[in-house]
Amino acid sequence: MSIPQNLPAQIASAGSSAVQKALTEGPKLATVYGKPAVEKSLDVVGQAANWSATNPLTVASLVVGGVMVAAPGVVAGPVLGAVGFGAGGVQAGSVAACIHSVIGNPVAGGAFATLQSAGAGGVGVAVVNGMMQAGGAAIGIGRAGFGLARAMLPETLARVTNMAYEC
Repeated sequence: MSIPQNLPAQIASAGSSAVQKALTEGPKLATVYGKPAVEKSLDVVGQAANWSATNPLTVASLVVGGVMVAAPGVVAGPVLGAVGFGAGGVQAGSVAACIHSVIGNPVAGGAFATLQSAGAGGVGVAVVNGMMQAGGAAIGIGRAGFGLARAMLPETLARVTNMAYEC
């Protein structure tokens, strides 16, 4: 089987024709299909903005929960530092130092030792990050569930919420 001598020219001609057709037909297709897609996208964005404006607590909960799940160290590091678990150990005069003075020597593998390890960047980081992720998921799922229940049972939940505030 032999390859025709003019095969490269045929390929180039076909490619050139395809490019020319794409350049002439492409804008027409973009106008026909692109405009409705953009309009629908803008409509969805507008609906999301309206929903966000009327549900700010749910949005905040979902964002905070999402950050805690996706990047737990962003939350855990500053919290550990604020409480007094630092890279050099427990910081003097901190909440962690106060707890340390009350409990005495921490038990290896216990909660205080794990937090101390996490603050110093040790093995406890994995445990604390896992706890942050679980907490973030609970915040997001809990708030979303509450919002769904509230939408489904507005009168009942309104009464329960009002009773809780009255107590």
